[in-house]
Amino acid sequence: MPKSTSCIVPQRGHRNADGYIRVLDKPRSEGGRLVMLHRVEWEKSNPPVPKGHNINHKCKNRECQNVNHMEMLTLSAHASKDNAQRYKAREDQVVAHLMKMGDTELTTAKLFGITQAAVHKIKHRRIN
Repeated sequence: MPKSTSCIVPQRGHRNADGYIRVLDKPRSEGGRLVMLHRVEWEKSNPPVPKGHNINHKCKNRECQNVNHMEMLTLSAHASKDNAQRYKAREDQVVAHLMKMGDTELTTAKLFGITQAAVHKIKHRRIN
């Protein structure tokens, strides 16, 4: 990603729980529906996103609308790229919690919204 360009974060739209900006594709009175703004911006200067693909924010700022910060990936490539980073951060939090609090695997699993088996794997892969 070029460092000379900045993220473009508009003030319009609705930010969903995942941090993406959604806008109406046309007025509600005409049957408008909420769509992801970054896909709209992508498709202004690129071909439509085909089924089985997603737009990835290379800058990791989900609000960013700068198409220079975006790339099209297959669903599996997008998931594996993002999940590796997301799960690494979660693993770090789980390990820090286990080392600080000494909670059981089950208590830790409930706290982080993951399974006890996942906590067990993290614990034995990263601590032991």
